[in-house]
Amino acid sequence: MVTKDLKGFDEKLNSELRAMYLQSIQRPVQYEGDKQPRPRVRHYKLWEEIPPEENPIDIISMVKNPGGQIHIWSDLHFGHNNIIKFSDRPYKDTIEMDEALIQNYQNEVGPNDVSIWVGDVSFRGQSETAKILYRLPGYKILVVGNHDFEKKKGVKKMPFDEVHIVYNLQVGNMKLAFTHYPMDNLPPDWVNIHGHVHVGGHHADEIESTTHINVNCEFWDYKIIPFQTLITKVGAIEDSIAVGKNKVSKIDYTEYD
Repeated sequence: MVTKDLKGFDEKLNSELRAMYLQSIQRPVQYEGDKQPRPRVRHYKLWEEIPPEENPIDIISMVKNPGGQIHIWSDLHFGHNNIIKFSDRPYKDTIEMDEALIQNYQNEVGPNDVSIWVGDVSFRGQSETAKILYRLPGYKILVVGNHDFEKKKGVKKMPFDEVHIVYNLQVGNMKLAFTHYPMDNLPPDWVNIHGHVHVGGHHADEIESTTHINVNCEFWDYKIIPFQTLITKVGAIEDSIAVGKNKVSKIDYTEYD
């Protein structure tokens, strides 16, 4: 992997990003049928309670190991029956879906690699989810999604090496904000790497922002994304900003909870 223009996780920057994200998910909205405004995410306090990761790795040093790579994906929904119909996933049942996702990961990610999961990992129980994750090599970083909470009591216990509410990297002059929910309040030198928006039901066709990259696996043939692919997209975004052709959508819809 080319690391010359890549800067690793920055704790100070992440603190700023965290504040912006919490502000974003608490922004008052009022949809048709609502009697009064309410926060975009009703249970935003659960997100506030997630503590900062105490020991984030130096991701740059890690991927300098022989063959080391970074990969990203989101919204796997292991064990979720309804997502097959909701998003028209090409699987007959969750067993077939889970095994296909596992195989896709194993085909790309090695023991020296880092994978960033941008939320909504599994609908299976704790032990079943752990068995799946233990089959998947590499250093695994979770950016929490709305389905990664245990009955609104806190983040599910899953064997990830790090757990974050938000995560950041930098490529050249562009800062990358990894969040589950798409953000609409980032400064112009940020690109939002997000999930949550599915093929069906979440107005995916209306999201035309040039500063958002949706890494939901449904948009990537259910395969994990090499970081180099994102770097290429970020470069195109930086070019569009330079010539004034960037477009930032508000990205607002009712399925935020």
